[in-house]
Amino acid sequence: MKSIWGLPSFQFSGTNRRISGIIKLSERVIEKPLWLLFFFWIFYSLVDFGFTKVFNLDSKSLEFGLITAIFGFLTSIVFFYWLITSLFIEKRNIQYFSIGLFYLSLITISKYYLLIEINEAAALRVYLFDESIRWFHFFIFTSLIWAFHAWVLLYGKNSKTEKKYEELSIAHQSLQLSPHFLMNIIGSIAGKSRRYSEDLFKDITHYTNILSYAYQNHEEFNSLAAEINTIISFLHSQRLRFGKELQLIAEIDEELLEKIELTMPKMLLLTLIENCFKHGEIRNPLHPIQIKINWLSSESRLTLFTQNKIKENPITRSTKFGLTSIKRLLKHHFPASQLVLTENPPHFTVKLSIPYEESS
Repeated sequence: MKSIWGLPSFQFSGTNRRISGIIKLSERVIEKPLWLLFFFWIFYSLVDFGFTKVFNLDSKSLEFGLITAIFGFLTSIVFFYWLITSLFIEKRNIQYFSIGLFYLSLITISKYYLLIEINEAAALRVYLFDESIRWFHFFIFTSLIWAFHAWVLLYGKNSKTEKKYEELSIAHQSLQLSPHFLMNIIGSIAGKSRRYSEDLFKDITHYTNILSYAYQNHEEFNSLAAEINTIISFLHSQRLRFGKELQLIAEIDEELLEKIELTMPKMLLLTLIENCFKHGEIRNPLHPIQIKINWLSSESRLTLFTQNKIKENPITRSTKFGLTSIKRLLKHHFPASQLVLTENPPHFTVKLSIPYEESS
């Protein structure tokens, strides 16, 4: 049983078309504030007329009331679009304020001469005094309408921003679900392939390791073992890609695959390995790519050594962007590390040393 104190819930479909129509109408009014001012002045004029008749208040002619209502509406427009707005804009505020004063003076003078035509004008001094009081009232009323309009617009923008954020969150979650689904499918295929070929099973397994690593969030924990495992899969894939043409000498200490408790920023070591294939000659038997990654247990130190022959006519020149990022990561995560880059044609050599005990 629902509580009678709770607000009813609305569903904007079916029988609730009236509510939906009211909301759409209010949105149109907010988008065009001139209508908002118009409806307010219709309401204000009717209330003022009603009070005058019910309580038998002193009043002038009907023409005077219509002129006051019409010119009051015009005054509110000037307040809304120029004078009040000029207080909240950073640029051209003086220009807006000056235009507002000009229109306000024009309205005041026009109203005075129109009242003279219908013989309802008071003395100029009295007229200006009465108008200044009306301006103050109109300014208060118009400011409230302006504030309400600004609040609705801000609320609408916040709602749209929250909606977009939720849509992006859902899209992000769907992107996260897709890789897991893809990994499971590839894993199933790899399992079936083992019945027919052990080599094919290994190839698919290494490919899956690279994909899983690529989809991992860079802000999540990445172990040294995971980084080394991905490098092994990367090298396996390069051998599979280039076959016997690939000239590679790789030595990786298997003990590193057990270093699950040690951290390693994602792509740090892999970028150094990838640069050998991206910027180096891979088919020259006289200058093979050399990769050595070792673990010195006595010093709890990781060492990495790479050497490759620099491409003579590269299609794209190196921007050193990857190496710059690696230097920053090393400085942040491993202040005691040492990175030595040597360009001694025809070779480019990288020597990296990370003492984990000193960096912890």
